[in-house]
Amino acid sequence: MKKSSTWRALLVFSVLFYFLAACQPPMAATPGPARATTSPGLIPTAAPTSSPVSTVVPFSGVITSENAGILTVLKTFGMGSLRGEPQYSPDGQWLAVLTSTGVYLYDTASYQSPRLLTNTSGEQLAFSPDGQLLAAGSKLIDTGSGQAWPKLQLGSNFDQNHYFVASRFTPNGQQFALANGEAKIGLWNVSDGNLNNTFDGQTIRFSPDSRFLLTRIYPEADTTKAHIYVYDIQTGERLQDWRGEQGDFLPDSRVILQSGQTVTAYELASGRPLRTFDGQFAALAPDRKSLVLLTQDVFRRYSSADWKSLGILDGQFNGVNTFDVRFSPDGKTIVATTSESVCCGGTANSAFSIWNSNGELVKQIKQEYGLLVGTFNFSPDSRSLVVANLPEANLQIWSTSDGLLQTTLEGFSAPVMELAFTPDGRELAVSVYGNYQNPSEGR
Repeated sequence: MKKSSTWRALLVFSVLFYFLAACQPPMAATPGPARATTSPGLIPTAAPTSSPVSTVVPFSGVITSENAGILTVLKTFGMGSLRGEPQYSPDGQWLAVLTSTGVYLYDTASYQSPRLLTNTSGEQLAFSPDGQLLAAGSKLIDTGSGQAWPKLQLGSNFDQNHYFVASRFTPNGQQFALANGEAKIGLWNVSDGNLNNTFDGQTIRFSPDSRFLLTRIYPEADTTKAHIYVYDIQTGERLQDWRGEQGDFLPDSRVILQSGQTVTAYELASGRPLRTFDGQFAALAPDRKSLVLLTQDVFRRYSSADWKSLGILDGQFNGVNTFDVRFSPDGKTIVATTSESVCCGGTANSAFSIWNSNGELVKQIKQEYGLLVGTFNFSPDSRSLVVANLPEANLQIWSTSDGLLQTTLEGFSAPVMELAFTPDGRELAVSVYGNYQNPSEGR
């Protein structure tokens, strides 16, 4: 029966063919009772005995339960279902796509014949700042050759028997960190592959100068409360231990932290609190000189240098308990998705808002029930905003200066969930549920 286009878009099958070394043609089946045989290359068949069975199984040319352990992948067809966000390298030369069958790498000059780098899946991807290495789980892969980095010394906590939840390079590209599912973070030198230090933690955030690591963890001594640890990555010393759910680095060796409904700025070296606010941390500007907090049902902007108020962003957000707030790359536009999570997994009072640098509302759309936006992303030049419209399963491109709709992209088989621009802003990769839109087919 012919499958519909929707079925083909949502389900992608992977077919694996296997081969064995020194293959021989299969022998024809012989009717009659089973009997022992000494024919070359065949597995002898005999009545069960109590004698030990040899672990060396001669190859018969036929895949059996006894020789299945030495199967080798010959060819993979299909890319499987998409997992996570497609990522462009910082230089724009490569596009990495993580799927249920592995990690694929496209050369963005043509987007033809992607290379399957590794057949591991379910892990996050991270490019080095120069784009020459790609971290995929516990592997570092040379993007030019597609070969795994042979120098990486994993250790027992980070081998293929572990699941990995986060990976990241330091901003200077000299070190690489990997977090496993058992709340351990390893830090390696990229130059020689040596394991420098191991830390307790579940998330990875480096300071801009590559000196410190900030991570969240639920420690064994206090499993009901999240803690924020800060480490000196060279010495391995844990400098601070604060209760909190999230945090980030500020200029001048300071840290901003949220714990419950309180946001506090700390001095990193001494751990001394500098300023405390009632509310929730929402976003930090790209230059880290200002931040946005949600407090008393409004978004307020503050200077991170002296904590002076920079004004309130227009609009009331009563009852909001779920939000995603982001600055544009140039820091002049602020965008937020807001909603109220209600009983039984429902969503109410969804809104999508755009503000200019003065806090004036440029555009706002609202919906009483359900989510409005699946995801959104700024173009690298900050002039455009791509928005995934969930109710209509399309993409809308808006101008950030006036909020006007520039164009609508249709034809997606399911709601768009992830977006990624090339660094020059000329191409856009789009992913939907279980599918991937090749940029070369619609730039």
